[in-house]
Amino acid sequence: MILMGILLGCAGSAAMSSPTTAQAEPRPPVWEHMCMGPSMKMSGVNDDVQKAGREGWELVTMWQGIVCFKRPV
Repeated sequence: MILMGILLGCAGSAAMSSPTTAQAEPRPPVWEHMCMGPSMKMSGVNDDVQKAGREGWELVTMWQGIVCFKRPV
């Protein structure tokens, strides 16, 4: 019975002392991008931007009527 306790104790400590797997390095986020060309009406641009926001897109930049978005993949 004592021998059984010793064997179980050794087996348990061997499992605890085994090297643990290293933590994976955090990966940088991966982004999906989308740009829209100028709309003929300002209200059309506003509708498009609001729709993109509801779909998870984040506005990144606007330039001469072109709007660009990103969202995580």
